Amino acid sequence: IGFENQPDGSHIEHGGEVRGARRVQGRFPGSHALEFVDTDDHAKLNLNATTRQLTLMTWVRLDRVPEGISSLYHTDGWDTPGQVHWSFLNNGQMRFGMHSAPAAEGIGRELWPESRDPLLGQLGRWVHLAVVYDADAQQVSFYTNGKFDSTVAMKAGLPAVLGPAQIGNWNLKNSNTTQHRRLSGRMDELVALGRTLSASEIHDYYQASN
Repeated sequence: IGFENQPDGSHIEHGGEVRGARRVQGRFPGSHALEFVDTDDHAKLNLNATTRQLTLMTWVRLDRVPEGISSLYHTDGWDTPGQVHWSFLNNGQMRFGMHSAPAAEGIGRELWPESRDPLLGQLGRWVHLAVVYDADAQQVSFYTNGKFDSTVAMKAGLPAVLGPAQIGNWNLKNSNTTQHRRLSGRMDELVALGRTLSASEIHDYYQASN
């Protein structure tokens, strides 16, 4: 999913809609990224898929890491088994949240699978992030800049449900329990595949798109 201009200026590929986020220069001259600054800057998207294998990848340039959880890709709501929330914490670690499928006891740092290495040393730089989910193997693997980070076991092998979602800032309207989740920076493309990419495939993709 690229963020190049569409004819009416407010949409992205696959029927997505930009709301508040600005189109700015991407990783290369002439390319475009979405910049998220204000609390309501985001893009709407509906991949309309249910899959037992999932790979998500993106290029991001973080300007800062706000307090709490920052959103990369969040399905709307958090009330259906298999809904996916891909984010990072204020210490810079990536997190893959799936409703009703927490990390196995004693393996994840907290309830949901998290990467090992933080991103705080990469502020102001373009970074390639990837997360690979395998329901049959009941595990999640994280990659940064084409390099394997870690694999975390999960308690349940539920299929990933990718319905209406938001890229960038995310908020549940009229919710008293879920805090607003910010993204402060730029995103250049989002890749969603209904299969698991191997470590070598992710490395090759990073090299080819770098």
